[in-house]
Amino acid sequence: MRIDSQSTGGATWEGIPLTQIERVEVLRGPASAIYGSDVIGGVIQIFTRKGQGAFTPQASVGAGTYHSGRVQAGFSGAGQGVDYSVNLARETSRGFNARPIAGQNPDADGYQQISASTRLG
Repeated sequence: MRIDSQSTGGATWEGIPLTQIERVEVLRGPASAIYGSDVIGGVIQIFTRKGQGAFTPQASVGAGTYHSGRVQAGFSGAGQGVDYSVNLARETSRGFNARPIAGQNPDADGYQQISASTRLG
């Protein structure tokens, strides 16, 4: 699925958790022209994970500094000629004050990111 063009701006690659990526392929040079006129420099292809074998649930939890954390869960599998994969992730951070000078407004720039992906093949 094409997710970027010259007229719409850049893609939010950080929206795809690494646990949901199977592999990344880079196509450089004139061969990338088969993907359209916007790919003068090349194409980056990101492939999400395929389901394999029996139903397999998975989950992970992470924590870091500045009250940051990550929760990710999903399941995948394959059977009767169909493979499937579903993943959900949530990442948050309270942020930190990069300018701790007295008398100035704090700028603790926290964030929250929620992502989901599904694959059916």
